[in-house]
Parts: sequence; C-alpha cells; structure tokens
Amino acid sequence: MNQITLENIMLICQKCFSYLDARIDDHPSQVAYLYWRLLDNRGTYSKKELYDLVTIALLHDIGSYKTKDFDKFLNIDSPSYDHAIYGALFIKHFSPISHLSDIILYHHSDYESYESPYKPETSLLYFIDRMSIFFNYSWQIEDFFLSLNTEIDSQFISEFHEINRKENLIDNIQTGYFKQLLRNFFAKSIQSPENAIKYLSMISYTIDLRSECTVLHTIMVSAISNFLAQKMNYNHSMVQKISLAAMLHDIGNISTPINILEKPGKLTNEEMEIMREHVTITYEILENLGIQEVQEYASYHHEKLDGTGYPFGLKKDQLSIPARIIIVADIMGALMAARSYKESFPKDKIINILSELAAQSKIDQSLVDLVIDKYDDFCQYLSSLSNPYHKFKNEYMSIVTKMSP
Repeated sequence: MNQITLENIMLICQKCFSYLDARIDDHPSQVAYLYWRLLDNRGTYSKKELYDLVTIALLHDIGSYKTKDFDKFLNIDSPSYDHAIYGALFIKHFSPISHLSDIILYHHSDYESYESPYKPETSLLYFIDRMSIFFNYSWQIEDFFLSLNTEIDSQFISEFHEINRKENLIDNIQTGYFKQLLRNFFAKSIQSPENAIKYLSMISYTIDLRSECTVLHTIMVSAISNFLAQKMNYNHSMVQKISLAAMLHDIGNISTPINILEKPGKLTNEEMEIMREHVTITYEILENLGIQEVQEYASYHHEKLDGTGYPFGLKKDQLSIPARIIIVADIMGALMAARSYKESFPKDKIINILSELAAQSKIDQSLVDLVIDKYDDFCQYLSSLSNPYHKFKNEYMSIVTKMSP
C-alpha cells in the first residue's frame, strides 16, 4: 500500500473538523504545534516519543466528533469532559498509541485529581489547550497569563516566553504559518500500513459512533469487503486497500445530521438530498490521503453498473472490481442490519434482492454469485469477529461512573 504519513492523518482530521464547527477548525493543530515546540525544546524525548506525543495533541479533541457539544467544549471556565472520555477510548482501542490515552482522558483535569505516568505531559497539554481556546476570545496573551496562578503554570509560562522569543510562536499562529511547520514535521513520519490503517479506522469510528447504526454498518461493510477481497485472491496489499476504503466509505457522514442518519422511516426528498451529500464529502476528505484508489473505491459505493447511481453516474467500464466489491458490501450490509424500522433480512431475501439487482445490471453478477456460494462461510467469518462497539460503550459508562463527583 502507498506510504501514509502523519501529515495525511493531520489533513484528514482538519478536513473533518472543518465540517463540524468553524470555531474549532484550527484548534487541534494550534495545540499540536505549541505542544511540539515546547516538548522539542526540552530535548528529553526521542523522535518516536515526540511524534507520538504531538499526535496525541493533534487528536486530543477527537472525542468531540461524538459529542458535538462545542459551546461547553470551547468554554475555558466550564469545559465538557465527555469528549475527553470518548477521545481517550478512541485512542486506547483503535490507535497505535494506546499507551498515551490517559493524556487525553485527563487533559481537562486539575493536576492533583488523577494519577498517570504521563502527568507532566498531560499538565502541559492542559495548559496549551487553555491557551489556544483563549485565542478564540483575545490575542492579548498576557491577559491569559494573568488568569493563571499555579506553580506549574508559572513554569510553563516561563518556558513559553523563552521559546516564543526564539521562534515567534504567537506570530506563527496569527499568520497561519504554524500549519506549514506542523505539516513539515508530520510529513517525515511515515507510518507502517498497519499503523496507518489503525489511525484511519479510528477516525472512521469516531465519526460513525455518533450513531450506533452507522458504526455497526461500517463494521459490517468492512468485514464483507475484506471477505470478498480475500475470496477474489487479491494480494495482501490490495486486500488492505479494499478493506480501508470500506472502513472509510461513509466518513462523509460527519456532515449528515443525526436526525437524518437515525430517522426511523423513509426520508423525504429534501432529506435524501442531504444524505446523498456524504458521498462527495467522503471524496473531498479522502483527497488528503494521497491514495487515489482508496479515495475512489470508498466514494463509488452508491454507483451502479448501469450509470443510475450517484454522485458521479459512473458506468460499468468506469467501476473497477474493488469498487464493485464495496458497492455489493454496502448493499449487503444494509440488508443484514437490524434498524429501528426493520429486522435483519433472512438469507433467502438478501440473496433474492442481490440477484435481482444483478439481473438489472445494477451490481456485479460474479460478485453476487460469490456471495451466494460463500454465504454460510461469510456468516461464520462474521461471527468470529469481535464487535468493538459494545466493549467501547461499556467502558465509557464505567469511566463516567468512576469520574463522577
């Protein structure tokens, strides 16, 4: 699979945040930039440790994809803790830097209220996070410093002033130049395919977990696509691309209102138009991945072989077999899923619907034949997979109970 760097991860995160709320568009990268410069100037971290910690800073508010509680999120005096809990769990269960999840969990907590092996790093992130949020209200940085009064904050203030004199940190943020500096830093961190897939899957889960039905659908489509790709005897690299594209195929749902995603009945024409926008947004977001095949496979999942699909109206000769796999997997996943308005369809009904679509030249007949031939094998394969959603949900409730006053 093509090389993916932390710069690709950063750009995808920025694009996703831009669809949520303009007020938080630059906040994650501001925090990551300042965190990087203060940690780097200490000279006590290896390159690997520095990349991991700055990535944590970039992702520190990734739980806000789930909560979307931005008024509390941006409130210096009374921040929301839900996004910190969700963010920590996303990092712990889905990322290659799970050992740093406590930094996110406690990044809004007072120094004396928790224990962690990364307490100094957590406290610094807390300081920088508040500084960045303060920038939403005023660029008078001294006003922010005057609002602080702890011994720990005083150490950070001195450290910040020293580095700001050398590197013009505030000027770089005001002009936007910090983004290029941060991109250059992350561009040098090439990720293994396994780690890249973990990061990207985590982003997909954080978006899909806004709605239980969407995250379960993504898990299902990814599993079906992986199974079919293996049965088509693709090599390991191509199976990775197809599985990754399937995992990311609905990333554009970040722009879709929850009331539409979870509507129990048929969508109105207006709601359907809004829903359909997620495909073009998926295409836009995945431009930042730098792997054209994955971008196309993921974004073509509502196309049809006869040209009646959307958003591009592609026809048979424009849709590769990997793209067709995800088209079939998306339909099959929807048919197999239980929703508030329907039960999971039985095997015979699913096969009949897929066969009818193939007969109408909507989807690939050879893939439908493969599904029919291997249907029982697939169901056995699916039952062997763990469902990360339920474990995640249970642990969230446990942490909320533990952290409640």
